[in-house]
Amino acid sequence: MVFFIENGFHVFIVRGNKKVFSSFKDGINWAFTTSLAIQTDKEFSNEQSRTI
Repeated sequence: MVFFIENGFHVFIVRGNKKVFSSFKDGINWAFTTSLAIQTDKEFSNEQSRTI
């Protein structure tokens, strides 16, 4: 995850997905949820490929 402030907004980049927030808290929530969803999707895909 990358985080920086640009023009007064909080910019978050998580695994290539970029989003801008006026609230740091909202940005952290989005970054955590996005990261967790991507990780879960990867693990689910890996598990499916092993069972086929």
